[in-house]
Amino acid sequence: MVDLLESSDNFVLTSKADLAQLINASWYAEFDVINTRSGKSSFNTCQNLFDESLSNTRTQQDSAYGAYLEFKTMCAATKILINSRASKASYIPPTVFTENTPNIFPKNLAVQTSTLESKRLLKDSEIISWSDATPITSYKRLSNEKAVYFNDGVIQELEVVGTGDVNGDSIEDLLIVTRDSLNDGNYFNMRLFILSVDQYGNWSLIKEL
Repeated sequence: MVDLLESSDNFVLTSKADLAQLINASWYAEFDVINTRSGKSSFNTCQNLFDESLSNTRTQQDSAYGAYLEFKTMCAATKILINSRASKASYIPPTVFTENTPNIFPKNLAVQTSTLESKRLLKDSEIISWSDATPITSYKRLSNEKAVYFNDGVIQELEVVGTGDVNGDSIEDLLIVTRDSLNDGNYFNMRLFILSVDQYGNWSLIKEL
């Protein structure tokens, strides 16, 4: 979230308590939006978004929606981290994103370009993992916190955005975002996932936003 602020150099995050200052900090861009609680509006802080946005809020210009989605997703992640608790145990591996990650992450991470496709995927009990739904053909590790996975025509960039006990079970949970796109450039989506992993390395979905 810090990288999306107007003056990111002014923010040094050393504890969870510091995250609260990000909620009212100005973004580096302002978005003219429609379908808010007050009709047409402009957002340039997370607080604006929390106070005014609805499920169908969109940017007035379609070309700005991808950037707005980045701010929206990161604001949601920041709010979740603010409300998370300190964990007593963690089973998150040192390197989250490996070539094997699609085989152990939940199927929800697979690209879903329509509501119908999403319902079909979630209903199919034979599809368990992300790779069951979207067989990955190649993988590129960008850092300890970021990697890109490729399928025929599909590109998914995954990034760790935080950790903390989100569901109150004292075990550390993982927040990641996916940036999904197609090679033809006609589709882009960004999603936020809260995942949990147990001592045996079994991953499960807590929530998707």
